Amino acid sequence: MNTSAVILALSWLDPGTAALWDRRLAGEGLLARVARHCRESGVVDTLCVLTDLPAITGAGEGLGARILACPEFFRGHPFNFFNIEGQNLSREFQLTLETGTQADLTFFLPWNMPFLDGRILEKMYHTLLEDPLTARLLPMRPVDPQLMARVDGGGDFFPIWLHKTVDRQLIPQLHRPAPACLTHWSRVFACMPKVAGLPCDKTETFRVREEADVALAAFLEDYRLGQKGDAAR
Repeated sequence: MNTSAVILALSWLDPGTAALWDRRLAGEGLLARVARHCRESGVVDTLCVLTDLPAITGAGEGLGARILACPEFFRGHPFNFFNIEGQNLSREFQLTLETGTQADLTFFLPWNMPFLDGRILEKMYHTLLEDPLTARLLPMRPVDPQLMARVDGGGDFFPIWLHKTVDRQLIPQLHRPAPACLTHWSRVFACMPKVAGLPCDKTETFRVREEADVALAAFLEDYRLGQKGDAAR
């Protein structure tokens, strides 16, 4: 099974990318860390970073991945993984063709999830292979069922797990999707794709989006190392 991973480092998805992508966490740049997790998963054959930022493009092979400049037709794509309309899926598949990353399975990962490690990616890979119906798999994290959100431009608050884009027959009600997915392209185009979720711990799906998150990530790193140490004793 040929699998590619495309790490998304795109300014319109995360405005803080330009300033934070190479910030250090445990002595390693954030983007380089995500790339390392892909390599350590053991299930990624081709690893790429897709970006529209010259600084990342100039980083070259120092990230341990092939650096791809974002094609013009793809700029502004929202990457809402719940949106499985044909035009959106076709646009993402066209990206894999344009960049030469076409594969049986494709990971799409954000640059700023430093704790979504290779073990989780490997589990996503095998979970998707074992389900003959699922075409898209997303990591999910538990949420407080009372957590409230508000639609842009609207005044009403509602439980976040009741968001209209969540098909509650497919997605566990008290989980929230992380912005990463594994796509099985042959299933996507053969039928209406099914979306399934892989439960993860909240810390595993933590994202760095602003300066304050860098310090919080360092705190979480120490916390996770402490948990591993306690488990080993």
